Amino acid sequence: MVIIHVLRTYLRRRYIRITPCKLSILTLLLLSVHLFNLQAQDNRTKQIAALQEEIQKAGGNEKELTKKVLKALKAPSIEYRNAALNFASPFAGKELYTELAKTVHKGKPDVQTDVLKWFGRESATPAKNELIKNLEVRFDLTFNQLLAELLKNKNQEVRNAAARTMAKIGDASAIPALANLLTNASPQTVELGKETLLSFKGDTPAAVARIINQATDSGKVAALEILSTRKASSYINYVYDLTKSSSPEVRNAAYAALKEVADDNDFTRLCGMLETAEPEYIKPLQQAVIASVVSLPQKEQTSIVSRRILQAEPDKKHLYDIVLEAIGDKTVLPDVNAGRPVPFTLSPEEAKDGFKILFDGTNMYQWTGNTVNYTLNNDGTITLVPSKGTGGGNLYTKDEYSDFVYRFEFMLTPAANNGVGIRTPVEGDAAYVGMEIQILDNEDPIYKDLHPYQYHGSVYGIIPARRGFLKPVGEWNTEEIMAKGDQIRVTLNGEVILDGNIRDAVKNGTPDGKEHPGLFNRKGHIGFLGHGDVVKFRNIRIKELK
Repeated sequence: MVIIHVLRTYLRRRYIRITPCKLSILTLLLLSVHLFNLQAQDNRTKQIAALQEEIQKAGGNEKELTKKVLKALKAPSIEYRNAALNFASPFAGKELYTELAKTVHKGKPDVQTDVLKWFGRESATPAKNELIKNLEVRFDLTFNQLLAELLKNKNQEVRNAAARTMAKIGDASAIPALANLLTNASPQTVELGKETLLSFKGDTPAAVARIINQATDSGKVAALEILSTRKASSYINYVYDLTKSSSPEVRNAAYAALKEVADDNDFTRLCGMLETAEPEYIKPLQQAVIASVVSLPQKEQTSIVSRRILQAEPDKKHLYDIVLEAIGDKTVLPDVNAGRPVPFTLSPEEAKDGFKILFDGTNMYQWTGNTVNYTLNNDGTITLVPSKGTGGGNLYTKDEYSDFVYRFEFMLTPAANNGVGIRTPVEGDAAYVGMEIQILDNEDPIYKDLHPYQYHGSVYGIIPARRGFLKPVGEWNTEEIMAKGDQIRVTLNGEVILDGNIRDAVKNGTPDGKEHPGLFNRKGHIGFLGHGDVVKFRNIRIKELK
């Protein structure tokens, strides 16, 4: 009855009409097929049980054992073939291994794959591993040589099984053949090479370094990952060379690998690269510089970094702030900060009122996110300098805030667009997953047709701000943002340009007609939100409201 019900429902959903008579016939057919499958499964179970008994009886006679296993491998059922191999495992010796290796040499692809995988499992036992490692298929062909040949097999499954078995056997002579997979044009084959080389316990970096220049771009990226994972500091010159690659993927992988292969011998060269780097490579180079000194004693770390900062140009010294923070010593030689701006300090009133400094012009310790394009300048500002073709990304406070008064100064360039994200997570568009207070050169003609809630000081898409209080482009503006519960107030150059309640503003739906799921977040990060334009910020401080 259940089968009839299921069949009837299936047919109805596809608008197929069927008479009760035809339904009964179909049901009988389905039952027949089901019973046939059950019978077939029962027969296989009995066959496998009989096979197990046969192999166990032949276990003491390897010649007889080999004969039965080879016969079983001719069966069409993969389940039956693998059962034969697994039953034979406790009794397997050189004779069986040799004959099975010959099967791998000339067998059908599905049988080759089964036997190769079995050899991989057998290799996990040390005694068997040694036997397999020295196995010969014939006088002029070792098993390891055969596996290397199979890496060129037309069948992908055979290639995969051969490579993984080579890695499990662990014979060092297999490494060059596996490394050569990285030169293949197929990304799938390159991935196979990377996977097996990373799982190989031998010295893979030397072979990888030898083929790296012949590898495809995807092969070079894979090779860099291997050198990086193995922390192959002896081959760092290959990594340096690939930082000049014309391929962005290879170049990025090379810069990312530097921190894993660098040691104290590389410190000077890495510093030179850092001080001349494009913005997008500053962060990985800073990490590489840190890695190059981290193994030294603490005093030596401080000494070597301090000397380098003294040698650096004034506008490059800030690049080492993150290095000093990482080595845990910010109190370096007094002359290190020569040429740097005088740190911003709170007014007596602000200090008494409970404000704290988030940026004083000398470091960005309180910030996270895109610290490559948002740079600490020698004029005591955080300046967004977007990379070509990017918006510049976002810079966030490390801490989260709920209710607060946030004060800062900013300078716009012509047509500049930025924003202050508040109560926002660091992932997603802050204007929607949190809240954005717009920063915009309102007077530029390109913005003449914006909606009122898109101009400077507005809660973007929600509450419009008053206009007409920005200073001319190139001059400093002061701004204060107060967030207390649902109430938001924005004061620009001493004028309150927005004072509204976000909950009241959306009683009849959001003004911009879009979803703002983070509008009522209780807390989150504060951030500057890049839109592709140069903007400067300074003297940033905050007071939390309890």
